[in-house]
Amino acid sequence: MIIGLYFAAAIVLIYCIYICFIALKVTPDISINEPIVNQKISIIIPCRNESKNIGLSLKSISLQSYPKSNIEVIVVNDYSEDNTVTEALKYKDIVNLIILDNKEAGKKGALTLGIQKAQNNIIITTDADCVFHRDWVLSMVNDFEEHQLNMLCGPIQFKALNSIFTKLQQAESAAIVGISAAMLNAQMPATCNGANLIFNKLIFEQIGGYTSHQNIATGDDDLLMHTFYKLDNKKVKYTMNKNAMVTASANMSFTEFLKQRSRWLAKRSFYIFKYNQYLQLLIFFHLMSFYLLIIWCVFSFNYLALLCIVLKYGIDILYGLKLKQIFNFKLSLILWMPFYQLYIFRVLLYAKFNTIEWKGRLVQNK
Repeated sequence: MIIGLYFAAAIVLIYCIYICFIALKVTPDISINEPIVNQKISIIIPCRNESKNIGLSLKSISLQSYPKSNIEVIVVNDYSEDNTVTEALKYKDIVNLIILDNKEAGKKGALTLGIQKAQNNIIITTDADCVFHRDWVLSMVNDFEEHQLNMLCGPIQFKALNSIFTKLQQAESAAIVGISAAMLNAQMPATCNGANLIFNKLIFEQIGGYTSHQNIATGDDDLLMHTFYKLDNKKVKYTMNKNAMVTASANMSFTEFLKQRSRWLAKRSFYIFKYNQYLQLLIFFHLMSFYLLIIWCVFSFNYLALLCIVLKYGIDILYGLKLKQIFNFKLSLILWMPFYQLYIFRVLLYAKFNTIEWKGRLVQNK
């Protein structure tokens, strides 16, 4: 039993060292140069059955501080079965809008079509259920141009409603983005989100676009980022400029949440940088160790177990304070995160025994 205690304590200590490393790397980005507003850009929005969201997204784009004459918006309808196109057309006189019908079913097919038809070399991808800070385009373009990048990944956050479930998703999302940004900027690419990417169209075509991972329905974000990084690791970056923030909708249903996390899990077996698998194991075993230490303290009080629990919470709160400089979430939610993250075990079982679908389409996870 004592060996188990020492093992759990060692895992939690390793986790704390890792989070300290991440926390030190998480700092808000602020552009200090004169704003760049003369670059023409194309925003690609693939959408399938997004009639409830596409209008808010296009309205948010119409309110951008970046010159509207330099923004082309391409909405690619991916075989929607609702009024997505009708809702989008309401904004044709407000933004420079082009609507295309996808020729090849799937998000990557929709994105590829939009990128092919784009008139500009600077591409931004986002999702139809997102809204944006008014300086989103300005901030992304400035950081992209200032560092002469091939790809720039931007921050996202979830919109939390009154439920504790959505608020926990908001806090967890901030933590994931912080880890993703710190890892990429430390030359260890992990994840990013396709709802906030900007990249060079010519380089996208040079690396073959999504062809290296065309056989899965997800991965249009981090798998593409890995391919960009492999081509030139000096020209891929993650910005933590809060003005570049994209806000997406949190899952209201736990079942939908499980499906989302299962999709995320599906693409990770395709990661080309194997240390990501070790990172997943660290997160998994640190949670198991945390639960073991809690049980130890409840049934057989132990100062080492208590010290590890206090240390873990202290480091997590330190990380939360750094994240609060960029994201909106309640710091107190960090205390509940380890218990909320019990869903990890449910996701593993769900992914193993259920068919994973995304908007009615099979997600390959083998």
